[in-house]
Amino acid sequence: AGEDATKLIADSEETKKKIAEKEVEAKETLSLLNTKLETIGNLIHDSVRVDNDEANNEVIRTWGEKRVEPKLKNHVDLVDLLGIADLKKGADVAGGRGYYLIGDGVRLNQALINFGLEFLEKREYTLLQTPFFMRKDMMSKCAQLA
Repeated sequence: AGEDATKLIADSEETKKKIAEKEVEAKETLSLLNTKLETIGNLIHDSVRVDNDEANNEVIRTWGEKRVEPKLKNHVDLVDLLGIADLKKGADVAGGRGYYLIGDGVRLNQALINFGLEFLEKREYTLLQTPFFMRKDMMSKCAQLA
């Protein structure tokens, strides 16, 4: 009260400048951290083969007997033949493995989902559906997708 505030005002201005400098420094450091984090891949066991082609993946185990009857169709050919998926438009939109389910393809997918839910509920699992959207800061805590 009644004291000269000139020095306090000057100190306050200096503090504001330092805060602004530190904020810039913090942004630059965060950017550098995120750049470094993006270079870290998935952590995998030493026994896992790393390759650019999944054809070279090691088969750990199989179930049942492989049918070798002539003219058997794989699932990709079957969904196309039955008209329950549009593979071409899906690939145009999402890439090589993209697809649109159509009609009975949608119904089959929903039936499999319902079967899975009932299967898990019978085993006393708690069903959980996560939010569709996620804040970037939360996403970065569980995966480097943000």
